[in-house]
Amino acid sequence: MSDTALRDELLDPSTRPWVVTDLDHAVATQVKATTGISGAAVRTGYGLAQRVRPTFVADAINHLLPEFAAALQPWWEDYPGTGGFGAFLAADGPAVAEALLQVTDRSAEASRREALRRAYHGLRGRAAKLVTNALPAVGDVIERHAS
Repeated sequence: MSDTALRDELLDPSTRPWVVTDLDHAVATQVKATTGISGAAVRTGYGLAQRVRPTFVADAINHLLPEFAAALQPWWEDYPGTGGFGAFLAADGPAVAEALLQVTDRSAEASRREALRRAYHGLRGRAAKLVTNALPAVGDVIERHAS
């Protein structure tokens, strides 16, 4: 959609804090919307992370934002600029989710915290569906801040 790299737009110092805040809110909303046994596991893990460090998710988003932006760049370049970037991402949901999860996979593997790695691997099997479900909201946040 833009000639500017998505990364440059999202990481601009005047934009980045707002991107992180809005993505953190989108994640929290998605977690609250999960249902069933899988949803209970996700909500429990999320709640535990928030109790240990209330800024855990926002910090992770901020840390991984450069890689997330790079992962989304091919879709941003192909986005025609109409219909909403969230809907555009959702139309290719499994591929977009996998691209984003490759970023978190690398981060989890690099972590020195064994408990974090174990928790991540325990939830990884359910993650593709959760990320796919969150793509409309995530894409809307990206478009709002990168346009």
